[in-house]
Amino acid sequence: MMLSIKKLDTDVIEELEKIRNSYPRMGIVILIVSYSSQDIELLRKLALCGESGMALFLKQSLDKVDQLCRTVLAVSQGQVILDPPLATFMFAGKPECPFLKQLTTRELEILSLLSQGYTNSSIAGTLFIDIKTVEHHLNSMYSKLKSDPDYNTKHLRVSAARLYLEKMGTLYQKEESLARVGAR
Repeated sequence: MMLSIKKLDTDVIEELEKIRNSYPRMGIVILIVSYSSQDIELLRKLALCGESGMALFLKQSLDKVDQLCRTVLAVSQGQVILDPPLATFMFAGKPECPFLKQLTTRELEILSLLSQGYTNSSIAGTLFIDIKTVEHHLNSMYSKLKSDPDYNTKHLRVSAARLYLEKMGTLYQKEESLARVGAR
């Protein structure tokens, strides 16, 4: 089953859960434009229930037909595939970092996109919020960042992204990178 919807809300998640419980072997591919931070726990449960595969992506993440075809094939083979920004909030929780612990769910969403290289306007477009709202959240994050001992006052955006990527395990320190290259 493939579903493409603008906003994933509680009612949609509940209906999908009923479908998954009634037809546990049916794979589901869901493409969404936006989601609510309140739905994160329900999304996690939906991803874990059922015997079959499931994929959950932001529409903006799937930009090629062959990428969608590979996703459908993987789901038919029982795999669960999650868009990285969604997976971060569904399973990682708030990482152990004084700066990141202070952030709201929306600020973490924005920081996740920022760390992927999104501009303020593309963040606003992705989350369907005004660019001024993005700037407000960024300024709030930057003021919280100043309390972290690992920040760089000249490059707050870079410092925030670096801390986020390090704590999520997707950015390695130089020594770790060299060890990984040497292990190949």
